[in-house]
Amino acid sequence: MEKIRINHFLITSLVLIMISSFGFGQERNFPEGKGKINGTVLDKTDSSPIESASVTVHKEGEKAITAGTQTSDDGSFTLEVPYGRYSVEVNLVGYSSAVVSGVSVTPGNSDITLKTILLKQGNTTTEEIEVTGERSYMQLEPDKKVFNVGQDLTTLGGSATDVLKNVPSVQVDVDGNISLRGSSDVKVYIDGKPSGINSDNMADMLAQIPASSISSVELITNPNAKYEAEGSAGIINIVLKKNLEAGYNGNLSMNVGTKDKYNGSFNLNLKNKKFNITTNYSYRLFNMNAYGSMFRENQSSGLTSFLDQTNDMGFRMNGHFGKAQIDYLLDDKNVLSLSANFRKGDRTRSEFSTSTNMDNFNNLSSVFTSKSNEVNNGYNFNLSLNYSAKFKNPKNTLNMEASFSRHKRDETDNITQQSFDANYIPAGNEFLRNTYQNSMNDIYDFQADYVQPLGKDSKFETGIKGQYTKNNSSFVSDTFDYNHNSWITDPNLNNDFTYKEQVYAAYGVYTGKISNFGYQLGLRLEQTFTRGELVANMNDNFDRQYLDIFPNVNLSQKISESNEVQLSYSRRIRRPRHWFLNPFREYEDPYNIRAGNPELKPEYTDSYELSFAQYLPGTVITPSIFYKKTHDMITRSISLIDSNTTLSTFSNDAKRDAYGVELVVTSSPLKWLNFNGNISYFRNEVTGAGSLIDYNNSNSTWTGRLMAAVTLPLGFALQGAFNYQGAMVMPQGTLDPIYSFDGALKKDFFNKKLTVNFRVSDIFNTQKFNATLIGTGFTQSFTRQRDSRNAYITLTYKFGTPEKKTMRERKNQNNNDNNDDSEPGFDF
Repeated sequence: MEKIRINHFLITSLVLIMISSFGFGQERNFPEGKGKINGTVLDKTDSSPIESASVTVHKEGEKAITAGTQTSDDGSFTLEVPYGRYSVEVNLVGYSSAVVSGVSVTPGNSDITLKTILLKQGNTTTEEIEVTGERSYMQLEPDKKVFNVGQDLTTLGGSATDVLKNVPSVQVDVDGNISLRGSSDVKVYIDGKPSGINSDNMADMLAQIPASSISSVELITNPNAKYEAEGSAGIINIVLKKNLEAGYNGNLSMNVGTKDKYNGSFNLNLKNKKFNITTNYSYRLFNMNAYGSMFRENQSSGLTSFLDQTNDMGFRMNGHFGKAQIDYLLDDKNVLSLSANFRKGDRTRSEFSTSTNMDNFNNLSSVFTSKSNEVNNGYNFNLSLNYSAKFKNPKNTLNMEASFSRHKRDETDNITQQSFDANYIPAGNEFLRNTYQNSMNDIYDFQADYVQPLGKDSKFETGIKGQYTKNNSSFVSDTFDYNHNSWITDPNLNNDFTYKEQVYAAYGVYTGKISNFGYQLGLRLEQTFTRGELVANMNDNFDRQYLDIFPNVNLSQKISESNEVQLSYSRRIRRPRHWFLNPFREYEDPYNIRAGNPELKPEYTDSYELSFAQYLPGTVITPSIFYKKTHDMITRSISLIDSNTTLSTFSNDAKRDAYGVELVVTSSPLKWLNFNGNISYFRNEVTGAGSLIDYNNSNSTWTGRLMAAVTLPLGFALQGAFNYQGAMVMPQGTLDPIYSFDGALKKDFFNKKLTVNFRVSDIFNTQKFNATLIGTGFTQSFTRQRDSRNAYITLTYKFGTPEKKTMRERKNQNNNDNNDDSEPGFDF
């Protein structure tokens, strides 16, 4: 029966894509009507206007002239043309030529103003510029989707976590944990590098990166062999803003939010013929309250008992983020870059919980209270040196990089616990404990990549990578002894664990094309060595080594000028994190114990994806089908070890089949309206049997997201974003749906130099986390909610030399207004 449902789902999905292909797959036809193309031509040396330059417009791919004119005394020109897609050529004797291609004149974008066209004196070369103007929200590249989130009003004043909430296919829970298409095993990069972000610190690190410093987010759901194989769900690459213009520019931003939330940032960029310097700094002070509850029904020896817990929490986070990069142009083909970033975060957390135990008649049997005050200090530092070279053929490149990153965290927790009997009479003295946790994670990384073009449409890429990771973590617990009136260290609770991991890799990728058929074949080898050392018990030390092969295949077929179909396959790995392996038992409270499993193995995932891209004037439609099969799945299992205590640990006892369909749409149907959205349906099936628990769980769910931006009179702009995540399956239960709605209003002043933005997050206060777990001898449900409904006011001021952008930009631009990457706003 289950197989019938799977086949029915796949057939239905294929039919939907075929319908899309027939419905939208015809050659692009433009309606009748006319529009205008406007522009200005200046001398690149002194920015003076160029008069009498010849301007001609051609239908893209044709030589015939559709319209023509000459520039006026101020260098400007205006041409009236029928709706269509054109290239614009500018020529004048004694100057270089310029060709601007990819200009679409449509009913929704009928009055286009090109960015300033700059011509060089005494130069006969042709400057090719593919579309000028604002980038569309989504851009499709052969191996990834690029989302230009710098335009998003609903995240101004927020963090990288807020940005990712608005990216299609990405889900963020109330604790800031990230998942991609329902899987939490995703790698997060900063500017193409891990930068010390891993599953242990991901939520904290992302919360410290200001949204205003982010230019775009890249989703690589099926990475080719060039990328490291870690991360079965794929890679999320956060691209920070950079300066591309000569001179200087920057911005200053300040943000105030309700319930004591503040942040500010400063960006400065300098560039000349030899140097490009990019710097930014931000400060963030964030206060938040949260509430949680848990109810467990226990079945032991034929008797039923109940445990009811409530938690009230308060958080305060104080964070600094800084980045600097210097690019030195040795010559026009060799560049040396040095970059560093630093993140420092101080977090305090106070929590008060009450645990009420009841017998099978719901009579109160005992009460337990716990109060904790936690102080968490940490920093993350990354330093990298990069050398890139271009040879005679500019597509023939060499790139080498060496980097070092360190993440350090120190945590102190003061705990006070008290037991009461059924009459609320204290059962003895308060239990006092102080715990101290320290961890340091160092990563040394070297990588070299070489690209050799083999013809017009083919190339070979190869490279090597070595990475050494060392993690030291320790845990010390002191309890107060009333008999001696002093603090006593309990050696049975102390833990000192060291984990070392070495990964060495080599890869090769061949890319080719036959007519409209493109293909890419890749192979990656990774050799892994690991060692774990538990100082308290040397018998728990372990060594592992394994060699893995990771192939990838990417195929694409261009059906017409406006649509394309792609099929891809890759094999991925998820290595156990150090805290998955540490066997030491950690007591969260007397009723919940957590421990790692040193016998844990990596999990492997085979990933398949079929996607279709349809390009329409001002609109991109991308439906996809994906399937992932995971072997030796790393799962968290919870089991009852006595009448009222659970043990949480990890195992490889399960496997997972995950498959689904996704539709992403971005559109600008009218000049004053932009919207983008996605809807994803996927199903997880987790099966298996272990020594502690049998797994047999499945669930279908869907996620949806819609963001719309509207240009209003008097220079105002309005934006709204709705996010929905359906019920999700977990190895032992389900997570209830989560949804929220954000809104923002923006106004520009002083020729867009000053921007004022007002936004409200989770307007209807619906973002909460509800889950149900079922295990042998118990059923458990719990709820968590933070104060996610907040209002923010953000002021952003831009300064610097005027923009004179002449660099090649990407295709599929939908709007031709000016949008500088250094501005964290939305230009309409």
